[in-house]
Amino acid sequence: MDVEGGKDMTTDPQTYIAREGLLKGQLEPWQGMPDLNHETVTSELQKVDFFIGNPPSPPTPPATPPSLPATPEWTGAFGFFVNYKSYDPDRIDFTRQVGTVDNWQLTSQGEPHIFHIHVNPFEVMDVIGPDHKSIFDATGACLVPADSLGLQNQYCGMWHQFKDTVFVQNGYQVLIRTKYDRYIGEFVIHCHILDHEDGGMMTNIQIVPDLGAPGGGLGMPGMHHNAATQ
Repeated sequence: MDVEGGKDMTTDPQTYIAREGLLKGQLEPWQGMPDLNHETVTSELQKVDFFIGNPPSPPTPPATPPSLPATPEWTGAFGFFVNYKSYDPDRIDFTRQVGTVDNWQLTSQGEPHIFHIHVNPFEVMDVIGPDHKSIFDATGACLVPADSLGLQNQYCGMWHQFKDTVFVQNGYQVLIRTKYDRYIGEFVIHCHILDHEDGGMMTNIQIVPDLGAPGGGLGMPGMHHNAATQ
């Protein structure tokens, strides 16, 4: 993408656009853009694959998938929670070390939810259906037939795809793998349904340089601050 300064617009937008010919179809939106041939597009897509860490061949799901709690069914008051907790902006629920890999199991109760993580993409490793079996065969082809609502077969095509958002349907387990590859600091995980997020279905995750170091290797733990006096 090439970006440069434009022209100052001294009239109202409609007059300006009409004068430039856009409203009359005299100027195509892509006019002036460089030609894109097959080789250029392929090269750029390869760069994208490298950026997100797309492996040359899909890794296998974990030998032992993450397990649900012994009593997974929520029996408390109705609410929107992540791991049975409502959001607290001052609480860090997950602390992970940069460069490490996690396998997560996503499930929904009460009603479906949309899992979304900021900053860090994840790879959909497997989807377990209500029959407790994978919906994919060994090659990643979907074994689940389409239904009229499109809910059961929505995961077809997601096998080993990188996402930052995924719909978690009741009765299904979505197994994801994520690597904390580049960034340290705090960000959030939340349901992408706004009412659910605002109701407390959000959590903080913190990525640190070294879990074994004081403060996770963040800041200067040995530094002492002198109190200012007047």
